[in-house]
Amino acid sequence: MKAINERGAGKRNRDLLQAPSLKPLLGMVKKGLTLQDMFGKIIAGADKGLWEAWMETFGFEIRSVNYAPSGKRNAVLALDLGITSKANALFAKEGVPNWRSLVVEDCAELKIRHATEKTPFAACAVFYLDK
Repeated sequence: MKAINERGAGKRNRDLLQAPSLKPLLGMVKKGLTLQDMFGKIIAGADKGLWEAWMETFGFEIRSVNYAPSGKRNAVLALDLGITSKANALFAKEGVPNWRSLVVEDCAELKIRHATEKTPFAACAVFYLDK
């Protein structure tokens, strides 16, 4: 994780839909929709209650979403970079062994939290999804 952190974040593209490292996942189908379609529905504000659990199947966590009927709609999503991340198996299935390094180059921010008694070690790549 230290080497990944030193590589830096946001060098290529912070937008989930444009990030080259996430292209292998965008076409994957879970719950009858591709990940790209799910992102589109989040942006559109459709089916609000479904997305938290559905994003978890890809290793994403929704940090915040603006579902206000007026104004700009945006979301902040975090992709789990840990060893037990669900994304690990998905990237392996697509033959991408160094996915963490690639994702970090695209993300807006890398968050690393060290282990404590109550909080396990966690690392995630933060992305923005804007309308």
